[in-house]
Amino acid sequence: MEHDVTRVLDVWIKAQSISGSHVYLEQMRKIPPAVLSDPIFADRIRIDDRGNALFPHFGGDGLCGFEIKNNNFTGFSPGGVKGLWCSRLQADDRKLVICETAIDALSYAALFGAKRTRLVSTAGQISPVQAKLLQSAAEKLPCNGEIVLAMDNDPGGRQLVETISGVLAEIDLTNKLLVVRQPDVEGEDWNDVLKRTGWIFPASPVLG
Repeated sequence: MEHDVTRVLDVWIKAQSISGSHVYLEQMRKIPPAVLSDPIFADRIRIDDRGNALFPHFGGDGLCGFEIKNNNFTGFSPGGVKGLWCSRLQADDRKLVICETAIDALSYAALFGAKRTRLVSTAGQISPVQAKLLQSAAEKLPCNGEIVLAMDNDPGGRQLVETISGVLAEIDLTNKLLVVRQPDVEGEDWNDVLKRTGWIFPASPVLG
């Protein structure tokens, strides 16, 4: 399907802010309200008229699509293309955490905090466009910054670690640390870990 910017924007504009609360994300995914309402995720989650959670992806020209999540449903916006979902930039960011889905990224923030951290999601395996976006995000980290590949502990996650590691090897990461951090249990993603272990960090302007 061709990229249809008008179709993507039409749905996104009609969607509403979750205002720090969403039944599916809180009850089914166990994302704490304090995470959903944190300023670094402001307008990074909306709800459509079906109650789906929408997670916007951005490319070089702005909004290009969005992840769609609900109970037993995962999709991507009709007419959209994948860029990167991302938390809002903070001037003192020193860490880039790359996850497979936006829900994994929110779960990671709940588990480990997000102080001085930018979280992004690829919505699965990456395209050449996303590879360039990841390289750009990594290059913008300051010296002594840290890049965390926070993928699922499964074959798909390990493949994504290998792919993104190769993409980042093409740029100069001198004085930047690249690490892999996956759940300890085979088959789990970060939301599985959150649901199993519970929320750790208290409410704060920037979690952590």
